[in-house]
Amino acid sequence: MDDFQNDLRHAGNELSELEDDLDHMTPIGRDTDTVQSQINEVKDFNGRLYEKQDLVEELAGKAQDLVTKGYMSEKDPRFLQTENLQKQHSKLGRCRQIISYKSHSLF
Repeated sequence: MDDFQNDLRHAGNELSELEDDLDHMTPIGRDTDTVQSQINEVKDFNGRLYEKQDLVEELAGKAQDLVTKGYMSEKDPRFLQTENLQKQHSKLGRCRQIISYKSHSLF
């Protein structure tokens, strides 16, 4: 259970870091160098977000296993935290889609 809790904390920190990166992205630039840099930034963000999808799905599976085996209930804060991580990741995914659309519209 301690490992699971540590994994939850780690995933939460990583998703929060992605949110911070998203918050610090600047508006679309006007010159070619800035735009190219921003496209690379978006590609990097998308790659890191995609990697976190596996982590979040793995944690959700572990949480469900722990509930099924009777080690925790669906009302356990750790189970609820996995649901919140899934929601947070989904929200970041929607933002990623918007950003990708805007970056593709530049070309």
